[in-house]
Amino acid sequence: MKIVVFHNTVPNNTGGAESSYDSLCKRLAESGNEVYALFPDNTREWDKDESIYKKIPVRSKFRIRGYSISFLEIMYHIKEIDPDILHLADGLSPTDLGLLILNRIFLRLPVFVDVVAFYRNPVFNFFVKLQLPFYNLATGIGPWTPKLKSVMKRWFVNDKKFIPGYNPPYLDIDSAPTMMHGNSEVFTYIFVGVLDQNHSYKGLDLLLKAIKFMNYKYPTSVDNIMFTVVGGGEDLQYYRDFAIKHSLKNVVFRGRVADLNVEYAKSDALVLPSRRRGEGFGKVVLEALSMGIPVLVSKYAGAAYIPLEYGVGETFDPYKIEEFAKKMIEFAKECRSGKFLANTMQFRSFLKDESKRSISSLIAAYSKSAGTKNE
Repeated sequence: MKIVVFHNTVPNNTGGAESSYDSLCKRLAESGNEVYALFPDNTREWDKDESIYKKIPVRSKFRIRGYSISFLEIMYHIKEIDPDILHLADGLSPTDLGLLILNRIFLRLPVFVDVVAFYRNPVFNFFVKLQLPFYNLATGIGPWTPKLKSVMKRWFVNDKKFIPGYNPPYLDIDSAPTMMHGNSEVFTYIFVGVLDQNHSYKGLDLLLKAIKFMNYKYPTSVDNIMFTVVGGGEDLQYYRDFAIKHSLKNVVFRGRVADLNVEYAKSDALVLPSRRRGEGFGKVVLEALSMGIPVLVSKYAGAAYIPLEYGVGETFDPYKIEEFAKKMIEFAKECRSGKFLANTMQFRSFLKDESKRSISSLIAAYSKSAGTKNE
């Protein structure tokens, strides 16, 4: 099957969305499909790596607030490839909406729109989730479709938002090394994120402030708690300077690493201090859980429901610095007591099984929808 996967980011470049894009394309190609990754060319790093799928950049100069508006060029590439399926992996960004409309008028290809947790735009979130797994203008699915009615009913009755078919295919779970979590004397939190202004919503500054407060207010409680910060970017030195200025000796900056799974394996828990209206989902939550470590997640992150629904961690408010600091101390004690161990191991097994199942399910959905091409 010939598949075009469009995303407004560069595969395998820096952040979670980029690595997710790369993982999805790889897994689709490994399943025997001819895969084309279509993306705005705002870096030349993409062409340094060999890949089992084809990479097709479009010009990046036609962009508004990070979104490509090179519709004609994108449509040209899609028409030239003539795929069986168009997969919009950026959720439903302004570019995706434009492509859906143009596709409906000109190409009429079957479309798969990825459910990438649209917490940044509740309107799109609502309408797209009503139409799982297809938001397909090309084939005319609408509110009158019997299958869609059952999907709508299931959505309103079931409040679980973990959508099989979106998250697991984006994880390289099979490549994860054997877990080797930190020793019993030192409890290590890990923070993972790109350190620049575009990713300030990750909330690293809030985390460092909480660590500063914790070190000052509860010095005896933090002797055996360490923090590993993984990620590179233009603001890395700023955060390092902050840690030096405030004597945060229990914070280690690793920069960008070659193998993120190794860092997860050395850690005991993930902390994700996302700000309001920023973190669409937070792939790092699933990455950490796939390595068998519990998660402490900001209540503002899209993935905040996972620790609550599956008992694999807890949530907190990153803006309440004192409570945040206390929560990290308490959470470390809970993790040491084994409170989350059984649920975390169970969820890790679920992710591994679901990863294999959902990629097969996705391809099966492709095949079924591909029969509507050009109808």
